[in-house]
Amino acid sequence: MTFKDWLIAQGKSPKTIQNYTGPIDGRLKDLAMHFDQGDFSLGDIKTSAAFAVICQKFDPTKEILQLNTHGKDMYRRALVMYAEYRQGSQNEAATMQDDFLQSVKEALQDSAEQRRDRLANAPKKPSKKTVRTVVFNRNPDVVAEVLLRAKGKCEDCKQPAPFNRKSDNSPYLEVHHCLPLANGGEDTVRNAIALCPNCHREKHFG
Repeated sequence: MTFKDWLIAQGKSPKTIQNYTGPIDGRLKDLAMHFDQGDFSLGDIKTSAAFAVICQKFDPTKEILQLNTHGKDMYRRALVMYAEYRQGSQNEAATMQDDFLQSVKEALQDSAEQRRDRLANAPKKPSKKTVRTVVFNRNPDVVAEVLLRAKGKCEDCKQPAPFNRKSDNSPYLEVHHCLPLANGGEDTVRNAIALCPNCHREKHFG
């Protein structure tokens, strides 16, 4: 969901939406980026004084402060609304991840036949949901099948998992798509591999 769509869902008027999205897409764009990177929090922009501190730190020209005063605190309020939108999006993404991990846990408890029956009829390309960025609705059966196939060993370096999960004491391995989903890869057992955290990071950043 975009910032504009979120504001519409909040019942804001077209004029108010323009007053908020305009600054975020324009003069507040750099400050919004700093917020996304965790350089300050929602609480840091709740008051005019706190907003001034942020502006002086990340926009030393003081232009934004002058515009905010002229606009009767509109820039500060726009950044507050953006911060609330971002926090909501992050919470939604975290909830989706928790739900997915629970689905994987349930898939691991099913029989191989049950998983394979579902896999045979499952779409190879996952559906998508836009939170702030695109999140793939991954198939938990793929993760379960790959983890069981690995039998507790990294399928790259062949070493045992470095530790066990606190939640269920299972070997900690991460499922990696050989051809990334973002690049058109399939969410299938054939396109996935179980890796230790070190090998997984190497695949992405090595």
